[in-house]
Amino acid sequence: MSRFRKNAFTVSGFWGLRALFFRKHFSSPHLNIFHPLLTPFDSLGLFPALLLTSHGAIQFVTYEWLKKAAEPYQMPLLSFSFLGGLAKVAAGLATYPSQVIKARLQQRETGASRWRYTGTWDCIVKIWQFEGALGFFKGCVPNVLKTAPSAAIAFLVYEKCMVTLNASRGTQRG
Repeated sequence: MSRFRKNAFTVSGFWGLRALFFRKHFSSPHLNIFHPLLTPFDSLGLFPALLLTSHGAIQFVTYEWLKKAAEPYQMPLLSFSFLGGLAKVAAGLATYPSQVIKARLQQRETGASRWRYTGTWDCIVKIWQFEGALGFFKGCVPNVLKTAPSAAIAFLVYEKCMVTLNASRGTQRG
């Protein structure tokens, strides 16, 4: 076999295998090209868990926004604890649906879940169909009641430390 034919066979063999692979894995109407790569992560609830990493960012951005909005009122130091608790509630409400989805995907292995979920999207659809929008917020009130006071204390301590450090340096609060 000549060198050209050998290379042509290798290339055409590669493209033939590629075509078979794509026909087998991507014949769905959605043409989800990442499906084979993401399915193991999807079924474990890792996507909702990754979304939960934004919780702290939302909390701190909300706190700084609330603090800046309250700045003209010269609020006492203790009121910053209320702003911290409020920021925690906002972050909790924003990320709680992702927490519910992650928990349900992880519970299905133990048999504690009512339904069988095939992945994140299937879990979202079933919660929406059978429980509505409120299904994404089941258990949110106890969670907020548990986490908001600790955030309020944490932000109060943070602000007190900042006041103390800034006083030792001779600068203003903020």
